[in-house]
Amino acid sequence: VSVQGLVKTPFFYSENADLPLGNGQLDFEGRFLVGRSLGKFGYFGVEAGYRLRTEEPVDEFRYLVEYGLDLKDSIYARAKLDGILAVGSANVADTTNPQNPSLPLEFDLGRIETTAGYKFNDQFGFEFTAAQNVYGSNTLRGTNFQFALVAVF
Repeated sequence: VSVQGLVKTPFFYSENADLPLGNGQLDFEGRFLVGRSLGKFGYFGVEAGYRLRTEEPVDEFRYLVEYGLDLKDSIYARAKLDGILAVGSANVADTTNPQNPSLPLEFDLGRIETTAGYKFNDQFGFEFTAAQNVYGSNTLRGTNFQFALVAVF
């Protein structure tokens, strides 16, 4: 069991950039995390959090459910349901960003992420992840593929 906090600040943000990164506001987030080992049957974790935003876009409830296990000594897998639910406080007329119409100010999103990994040794590994947006509103459908080198220190 743990608690996590996050503060997002607008440092280095420039609304004059050709494609602004972020939204130039201050956000605060708190999360409550619970995880449990299932021994040889893997592990599971559950997270719930709330992101308080000082301006538009709207506040968000965030959640994550995760399960993972070692398939062999060097091969592992995990699956996650990662979600965002907008609180619904945006002005309906202003729910899209005029600079980037694919970035709405209020959206719900649920995505399933599956990962397979290979451990070269106790310190280094490789992962392949596929993350698919499976439900939501005011979002784009799609699948994201990721490759990662993992180092443990």
